[in-house]
Order: sequence, then C-alpha cells, then structure tokens
Amino acid sequence: MGDNMSFKDWKKLSNLIFEGKINKHNFTSFFKYDVIMKDIALNIKKYGYYTYDGRFEDCVIDFLCKKYVSLSTDFDIDLMAKEISFQLRKLIVPNIIIIPLNHLNRLYLPNELILDENISIFSMNEKESKIRRDKSLLSEYVEKKIFCKFGADHIVVTKDPYFFNYPIMAIKIEHIDYIVEHEAPKIVESVYSIMRMLDIDKVRESTDRGWGVRHRDRLPEAHTYTVYYKEAGSDFKNLNEGELGYSFRFKFSPILDINTQLLVENQKKYTELLNLVINNSFIVEADHDKNDFIIRKKWVNAINIFNTAYEFTSIGKFDSALMLLFSILESLFFKLGEYNKKDTLIERLLLFFNGKKLDVDIKELMKDVIKYRNEFVHQAIGLERFKTYRSLNDREGHIQGQKPFIHDAWYPMPEKEFRDFNLFMRLVINILIDDPEILYNFYISNIDIS
Repeated sequence: MGDNMSFKDWKKLSNLIFEGKINKHNFTSFFKYDVIMKDIALNIKKYGYYTYDGRFEDCVIDFLCKKYVSLSTDFDIDLMAKEISFQLRKLIVPNIIIIPLNHLNRLYLPNELILDENISIFSMNEKESKIRRDKSLLSEYVEKKIFCKFGADHIVVTKDPYFFNYPIMAIKIEHIDYIVEHEAPKIVESVYSIMRMLDIDKVRESTDRGWGVRHRDRLPEAHTYTVYYKEAGSDFKNLNEGELGYSFRFKFSPILDINTQLLVENQKKYTELLNLVINNSFIVEADHDKNDFIIRKKWVNAINIFNTAYEFTSIGKFDSALMLLFSILESLFFKLGEYNKKDTLIERLLLFFNGKKLDVDIKELMKDVIKYRNEFVHQAIGLERFKTYRSLNDREGHIQGQKPFIHDAWYPMPEKEFRDFNLFMRLVINILIDDPEILYNFYISNIDIS
C-alpha cells in the first residue's frame, strides 16, 4: 500500500471528492485513509495545536472534503498540516493540573498561597466534610478557572483516598486538553524538582525535630495528580456541563522533604522557574529558531532528569545519580551527534562560568568526577563501594525522595569524594536554575551554531 501518499494518490482522492464519490460519511473507505492521517500527523506537531484522537480525524476529513470540493492540484502536505493545526485551535479550553504536594508543611502556608494569576498552593487546612462537599477554596478556584464543579468526593472514592492529605498546587493552562495531558507529567515532576533544587542548601525548619517528614506527618502520601478541563463547545455558564478530567500516577516518589517556610519566603524565584517550564512545554516549534527550541526543550528535560538523580541520591545510588548528572551536562553543552570529549566539556563549562564567582575550581572538580564516572562505567567500581551499611538512627530509613544526606549519621563515602559529589550536584543546579536565559543564549552562541 506504500508508506506515503504519492502525487497520484492525492490526485485520485481529490478527483473522487470533486466527483462526489468521497464525502465526510464514507471518507474512511478511501484505500489510503490511514496513510493520510499518518502523513498529516507527522507534520502537524511542529505547529503546536493538534490531537491524536477522533477530533483530529474529523478535522482532517472536514478540511479535505472542503478543500477538494473544487478541482485542485494543491497537495502540499506541510501546508495542509499547518492549516489543520490552525483550525484545531477551536479546541483550546481552560485546563487545571491539580498536584498534591506531599509533606509540604501547612504550618507555614496561608489558606491560599497565590504564586501568580494561574498558580496557587492551597493548604487544604479545612474539614474533610467541607472538602468533599466542594466547599473548599480549591473547589472555588476550579469553578472560577475552568467553569466546572470539582468533584472532590469522586476523587476520594474512586481515584485516591489520600489525595487531600497534604497541600495542593493548582495550575491553570489555556490549551488543547490532549496536549496538556501529555505535557503534564513533565510539569508535575518539575513542580517537585525545582522545589528540591532550591532547597538543597537550605537549613531545616525551625520546628524540625530531626525525625523526618513521614514521622512528623503520619499521613499516607497521595499517589495521583489530575488534569481537569471544560469540554470544548460546552456551556461555560453551566458548571455542571462539560466537566472532564483524568487522574494519573506520579512517575517519581512524591515526597517533599524541604523547608516550607523558606519556600514561601522565596516564592518569586520558584514561580519564575515553574512558569518557564510551563511556557517551554507549550512553545510552538514552527514559531521558534530551531536551536532556541531545542535548548528550551533540553532544559525542561534536564529539570526532570535532575529529579531522578536527586531520588537516586536519597537512597544511596550515588553512581546512578552521577551518571544522570553527567547526562544533563552533556545534553546542555553538546549538540546531538557531537563527540562528547571530557576536555571539551571542561572548556565549555569554564567559558560558561567565565566572570562568575564560584566556590569551586571547575577544572579540578570535573577531572575528579569524570574519573569517578569512568571507573564506574568501565570497571564497575563506583562511589557506592565505600557504603557497606546505613544507620537506622533516623526513622525515615532509606526512603526515596527524602533530602539527601541529612538523615545520615556519617558520610557514605570518604570526605573528598563526598565533597566532590555535593559540589558537582550543586554545580548542575546552578547551571539549571541560576539564570536559564543565559544558558539558552550560551547554547545557541557556542554549542549549536548551525
């Protein structure tokens, strides 16, 4: 049948539509129907507005039947994809991503911490009966932002009984629901990852007793987040019409072992970074310079990879964490297909930090951590060889997602290796969140200048 629509195939289709033999009702009977859908689907993504479901197929069929009702030999597949993407903008609706923030300390939160007009954190310091009857501040927020009833009781009964045990973040996004659902996992993980990065050097809360957040809170963690939205074409004046949404499982360990008090005091930086993740998640490839688009997507991916490195570190998997931290640097300081030489990486890091005051000798640090990485990759001799057992003097044990090192009675490796690992992790954090725009510009000007 062929992998693509040929000129001959398009001409045959257009003639059949012109002659009235193919229409909206029997379009699916065309012998290359699936190929048409595949070709347009492959071209439409770069234009930013699309769905890969029945709505996409309906729009393609409607577009082609109107296009070829008059005789035409215009078979530019890319132009078709662009025009169909534009038409699919009619599916843009208000969405809300609702994310439980497990173990965020509500003692230091107001009832609603407004980060900006589209992002709020709710302490959920309300009676369970009020929450389940949709009388909470979060429910009011949902009704105001997406014009739908929340349905908190439905979440508790059918999705996650622990959903409201801890504070909750709500993020409103105006876009096609299909795309929001598919970008949400990266945004949700970034919510946690950025909090963890900003907290890495922070002291414990003044009320902390050293036993850990699980011992402090004694409540099970939520294990899902939700994406709710108003169905396109529904009555926005009717709160009971068009409410749709799905629950999804976290792809990481949702534990926030951080200083909530300092997060609240420094919310501006957090909000700026989270908004940058959200904006970069929905940028339109066709509207951006190629390399600018690439580095912004790489940055979001790096934020997510760091979260995994953090969690590996929290359970003592230092070599796996080190590998991921290197992957972040290599993705940001090399272009795809470029040979990743260690000397080149060091040179580019020195150039990137040129003029910046740092408490570390980058060249010496990188030589040491590259040595640790190579010993593990080539000889399976890693930093974990120093770790024979771990103290249980804290009640957290070995929990993935807890803040690294603070629950240990002693260093898990010799002091030099321990210092190098910590400095390397903080170096990566500095690159990612100190000023992302500088990183983007550096990549465009020095890494991928094609």
